[in-house]
Amino acid sequence: MEKFKNKKYVLIYICALFFLWPSPCRAFLEIKFGSVVLSPGEVLLWIGGTLGTCLGIFFFLWNRQLKREIASRKRAEKKLIYSENLFRKVFSILPVGLWLADKNGKLIKGNPEAGRIWGKLPLVDVAEFDIFKSRRLGSSVNMAVKDRPLYRTITEGITIAGELLEIDAFDGEKRVVSTFTAPVKDDAGNIQGAIEVNLDLTRIKAMESQLIDSKSRYRALFEHNPIQTIIVDKNARIMMHNFAGKKRHGSLPAVGDVMYKDYAEKHSVDMYNALMACMRKNEQKDFSEIKYKERYLNISIAPFSHGAIITLIDVTDRCRLMEELQQARKMEAIGTLAGGVAHDFNNLLGIILGNMELALDEVPQWSSARENLKEIQTAGLRARDVVHQLLSFSRKCDISKKTVDLRKIVKEAEHLLRASIPTTIEIKTEMPKEICPIKADSTQIQQIIINLSTNGAHAMEAKGTGILTLGLENVVLDSMESQRWGDISLTPGKYVVLRVSDTGHGIDSAIQEKLFDPYFTTKEVGKGSGMGLFVVHGIVKSHDATLQIESQPERGTTIKVFFPATDEMPEQSSSVCAQLPRGEETILVVDDEISLVKIASVILGNLGYQVKGVTSSREALALFQSDPMAIDLVITDMTMPEMNGKMLAKALIEIRPEIPIILCTGIAQEISVEQLKQMGIAHCIEKPLERSELATAVRRVLDEMIHIRQ
Repeated sequence: MEKFKNKKYVLIYICALFFLWPSPCRAFLEIKFGSVVLSPGEVLLWIGGTLGTCLGIFFFLWNRQLKREIASRKRAEKKLIYSENLFRKVFSILPVGLWLADKNGKLIKGNPEAGRIWGKLPLVDVAEFDIFKSRRLGSSVNMAVKDRPLYRTITEGITIAGELLEIDAFDGEKRVVSTFTAPVKDDAGNIQGAIEVNLDLTRIKAMESQLIDSKSRYRALFEHNPIQTIIVDKNARIMMHNFAGKKRHGSLPAVGDVMYKDYAEKHSVDMYNALMACMRKNEQKDFSEIKYKERYLNISIAPFSHGAIITLIDVTDRCRLMEELQQARKMEAIGTLAGGVAHDFNNLLGIILGNMELALDEVPQWSSARENLKEIQTAGLRARDVVHQLLSFSRKCDISKKTVDLRKIVKEAEHLLRASIPTTIEIKTEMPKEICPIKADSTQIQQIIINLSTNGAHAMEAKGTGILTLGLENVVLDSMESQRWGDISLTPGKYVVLRVSDTGHGIDSAIQEKLFDPYFTTKEVGKGSGMGLFVVHGIVKSHDATLQIESQPERGTTIKVFFPATDEMPEQSSSVCAQLPRGEETILVVDDEISLVKIASVILGNLGYQVKGVTSSREALALFQSDPMAIDLVITDMTMPEMNGKMLAKALIEIRPEIPIILCTGIAQEISVEQLKQMGIAHCIEKPLERSELATAVRRVLDEMIHIRQ
């Protein structure tokens, strides 16, 4: 409508000019050609029309320009409103805190994120944030106003970027912010205010702290892990390793070395190839019991994106324990076998000793053969003790200790050694006329002497000749004297020192530490079990004795055993010619070895007894069942086929409860007195049987039965 009105005025002007144009034209013609025919009114009208036309054109142009300016201003106002709305929107949703300050440093505006950072929402009064407390990160002193980044920006006109501050928020929390400040200037360059941006780094700093703690824990776990761990890159170069390997091996590979590549052992080359293959295929692989420098390792390779993690677990002790377990099982099997062999050997010794005693009865006192028979009898008795030890070892029975004279044991050992050691090795004995007695098992002491002497003889084999010395010495130690024995600890008191010396190649100090370990040997495979000195050590400990080794390379070895002395006197052996007890009772002898039955029958028959001998438990039971009252005593072997001694005794007692029974066994200690009473057995004696022991036991049991009947 407005446009239409404007156009209407323009038309009026044009029409007025159209109707008035003749007058100006006529006036123009008259002036030009000299004739004036215009009236005053026409002149005024012409002037007025002209002026009106000019004014009309002017107002027309002015009106159009004015409309343009109004339209431009309206567009500018719309842009300004849009810009202000956009600023407010951005200001309110920015994830950083924004503050606006005037030229005096007073805060005039802040966004919601700034309020959140400072712990106060909604922002009602911006001015109250002027009192905030802040300090540089790591400092405990609050900053003065003049030191604050915003104040310095306003006063100095500088831009500050990335200054880390710790603030005390209004909600009681402490936050870390990164502060950026910049001045706001007018066109003349005068500072009119400043803007401050706060980036909340609290969570990031907390995560950094957690990451540092995590790295520290990982580093501590990695470095102090008892399992040796090595991390390598794609080229198998060591990036890092822990200290577990140094504790075990005394050294560590250097960072930057190629894992396994720099070692000359064949297995190292194989492990390098396996390592590279695992990383190439991205496959984990485990290797068990890899031998490396006398150690056994379980190695695991676990590849990752930048290399591989290698763990090395030292299983040397476990492997050695497994070896020892296998050896122990072998020894257990040997013990079981030895028990069986010893039982059979016991029967053979019984036949030998029994017939020996019967032969001695037939040989006159003046015969030279009698001494030879006594030597055989002595050797048989010593063999009986050895068998007794074998049975004790196989059945884990305690060894009985008696008061013994070491001089006699050393002489017997010397006699045995001369028959087993090469004649090129001289055997010497150094013993005083009198030696203190000790509490010991004579057979085990002899075993110590023989084992140590055998090792000494082996040490002299390379030279071909040498001297083996067996010595005894009485030693009395007081508190001061006991200290002179160096590396061993001895309590004050009386000791008997057994000394075994050789002139062999000597023993290195490193080997001395392992000398008495089980299965340790310096001999070639198949020439030694490594158990000889271990057994010696066990016997020494069981006798409360102490070992000392003195040795130097190429100067021989001396091993001393300190036995505590005793004031008791050694037991004297009973005279062979002593009167043996006799009787007339009927005795049933049961043993699966017919020779032993015959010997027992002859011995008991010579003592006046009526003897019925059988070689079968079933036969004995049938004989007893036929006439139980005809038998006064039963002597039965323990180990027999079909029905052993215990089973036979039980069957006989069921028939006749009061029948006295003597049980013969390889080791009497394996059956306690309580067990004998429970089984109804009157007495237990060890095989092989001695005539005096058998005669005494038979008479005692029969007399006890007579006493009970009365």
